Amino acid sequence: MKGHRWKDLKLVEGRSNRKYRDEDEVVKKVKELGFNPFEEKLLGITAMTKLLGKKVFDENISDLLEKPKGKLTLVNINDKREEVVIENVKEEFGVVKE
Repeated sequence: MKGHRWKDLKLVEGRSNRKYRDEDEVVKKVKELGFNPFEEKLLGITAMTKLLGKKVFDENISDLLEKPKGKLTLVNINDKREEVVIENVKEEFGVVKE
């Protein structure tokens, strides 16, 4: 486990999706803008962007979003994503049973 590297492979972050950091704050802001942010539940980010328009969404809601890190995955060394270097394996993955 310690410092292992694979030939022609590297560790990168996988894809992740944006999400609202505080749904209540988004609801409040969208209602202030005169829109209903709900279907049966709070609209997803793509639907909310379509409802408000990109400019209004970016100016009022984008700071209420977060994009968590993607899951780590091994890919070909030529993959365009930035390599992830793990300094402390136990901290990153917890206790590893061999």
